[in-house]
Amino acid sequence: MSPCYQLGSAKYFDLIREKFKSAPSSLGLEGLDINVLEQHLGNYGFLNFNIEFLDSEPPGELGVLFNRKLAKLIAELILDIWEAELVEQIIRTQYYYFNKEEQASVLVRVFNLLVDSEDRFNRTVRWQQVLQQLTDYLCSNNRLIIEGFINFRLKEYREMLEEAVDQAVDDYLMEKEYDEFIRLLRYFVDIQDPKVETINVVLKKSGIFELFDGNNKPIDNDYLEGFIIDFIDNEINYEDLLISALITIAPRRVILHVPDKPQLRDTVKTIKKVFGDRAMDCSGCHLCLEQGQRKK
Repeated sequence: MSPCYQLGSAKYFDLIREKFKSAPSSLGLEGLDINVLEQHLGNYGFLNFNIEFLDSEPPGELGVLFNRKLAKLIAELILDIWEAELVEQIIRTQYYYFNKEEQASVLVRVFNLLVDSEDRFNRTVRWQQVLQQLTDYLCSNNRLIIEGFINFRLKEYREMLEEAVDQAVDDYLMEKEYDEFIRLLRYFVDIQDPKVETINVVLKKSGIFELFDGNNKPIDNDYLEGFIIDFIDNEINYEDLLISALITIAPRRVILHVPDKPQLRDTVKTIKKVFGDRAMDCSGCHLCLEQGQRKK
């Protein structure tokens, strides 16, 4: 009797049929003749793959290769169709206390993480995890219903998605706290009367931030005492010190003479968010040249 594999689904059978429309060519191997038949039982749709071995004795190696090809296509189906639904289900179940807008924000972050990640959440890692489980299953089973397989056989894969959701939630909460922090600082800036018209924020060669007024005269401020940038020592929050100084002085305009360095981007970003249109980058002046800063 010819070997027969049966693949079924209750939800997305039309998409499965489309995926395997070219099954004879995508699954085909020299020495095999594959016939795909459609069947419906209740709420389930099935594709039956009937295999004829063209040689007199069915070679075991061909059967293993066919299993592998079938498993690869099913793994792609799970990641392309079912994964988004699984992520949404995890968010609704584990973070039910988030409102719809918050859940939607988390969902976007999870998708970005799954698309852009180069570590354990990478698509290739997820695909290989699913593929291995499918390959092992098909070695001893010729009937597979995808929903049941996902629910009862893909524990590690589902845990991986749960980790991705948890990380996205952590990122969302941190960003939300940061936004609240920025709104509070902007409020303090808005309610204060400006003490000076312009402040120039300059990063000296020594790694010290210095503030100058519109006449390029140094501004004396207790907040700046000992304000030394040390990119190795993370125990002191230099960003808070600088922001505190600028808020205390509350200038009408902040001009940043700061080089584009990865270590400084968060600081510059925060200053621009707090001061809005009041903050701008210097396009190049003698203050920049004196510190050897190159402007684009």
